[in-house]
Amino acid sequence: MKHEHLKGAKVALVAMGRSHLNYSMSLCNSFEYDEVWGINAMAIPFKVDRLFMMDPVTRFLDTDVTGKMTGAMRKILTQKQDYPIYSSTTDERCPSVVEYPLEEVISSTGLCYFNNTVPYALGYALYQEVGELFIYGADYSYSDVRVAEPGRACTEFWCAILAKSGVKLQIAPESSLLDTNVAPTKKMYGYHLLPDPIHVDFSKNDEVVIGRLSNIMRPPTPDDNEDLPEIGKA
Repeated sequence: MKHEHLKGAKVALVAMGRSHLNYSMSLCNSFEYDEVWGINAMAIPFKVDRLFMMDPVTRFLDTDVTGKMTGAMRKILTQKQDYPIYSSTTDERCPSVVEYPLEEVISSTGLCYFNNTVPYALGYALYQEVGELFIYGADYSYSDVRVAEPGRACTEFWCAILAKSGVKLQIAPESSLLDTNVAPTKKMYGYHLLPDPIHVDFSKNDEVVIGRLSNIMRPPTPDDNEDLPEIGKA
């Protein structure tokens, strides 16, 4: 059953990649969210309202295949939490683990493409009709190390579906997801090779500004400020 209070909600999703640090900075800068959703062990450093952990709990409780995360996950799973932990199956040893509403999500979205845990959270966000989703720590690939998980394609697929459905997406500025951390002059293949490349700017009051980099990024002139009020005056 849907939680109706999530319709239109402003939600932060915090995964385990490096850009989860941008979530910490958002809190320090007075950002507020209706709910915070975590992926796996992110419930250790942060207070979450929901946790997504799609691996069978036996991987954490009965094996050591999850490496350094094992100890933290055992602590989370075996203690009673004040939030639900969505997983692929329940276990009597894990009092807060509930089954992910897979049938409802697939039926409502018409999609079944989940090759890592983050897309399950994105599908849940679409199912619950959240209004704005801030994604932190879903990085997958890094410029300084040769890491590129196949889960990035699946996550970006769901980002496209959410955006097309009217959900406002905000990606952590240091995340590789959707090439967010790529320099503006290198985002669009082909154009990045031009002496004066095309530049797209989404930062001006949600308006899309498209033009040559030399025009968009030119130094301000006195004429630019002639219609602006003085600081401190209406």
